[in-house]
Amino acid sequence: MNRVKSGLVAICGLVLVSCGGAPSAPTVRPAPPVAQAPQSSQSLANPVAAFKRVIGRVEPVGTTLCRGMTSQQACNFAIYVDNRPESGSVINAYQTESETGQPVVIFTAALLKSVRNEDELAFILGHEMAHHISGHIRQQSTNTWLGAMALGGLAAAVGGDSNMVDLAADIGAGIGSRVYS
Repeated sequence: MNRVKSGLVAICGLVLVSCGGAPSAPTVRPAPPVAQAPQSSQSLANPVAAFKRVIGRVEPVGTTLCRGMTSQQACNFAIYVDNRPESGSVINAYQTESETGQPVVIFTAALLKSVRNEDELAFILGHEMAHHISGHIRQQSTNTWLGAMALGGLAAAVGGDSNMVDLAADIGAGIGSRVYS
């Protein structure tokens, strides 16, 4: 049994190492000159109003791009703020889907309080919409399943008992689900 555990740990290590790939030398190009807007270290004076303005500008563009790039998924984005007390200090935004397949983008209230300008909000919203347009939830689900099957199957092949196979499948699912995190 210790041999099985040692082998499984070694295989997990190899899987983790192989995910990164070999680093390549970066290509260095001079950046074009860009006029920089003055940056403020303070947050927006009225984050709710700024959020509404950004949604009004960015959501129609994201919807149009989504409809132009895919016919396989819904493009009617719902955009919400998570005001729950348990997410109070978490600075995050994420994309998910409703039970009906509607794409949903959620910002935490802490994120809205931390941004410095509407451009940052627009960038974050566009980024989350791009996850949906690129089909990352479907791909992440597939990667989770593949990771569970690969490591669970490997543990079974080397003679692991049902607990070891379950543990390996959980580890594999965790590794597979991290692709877009």
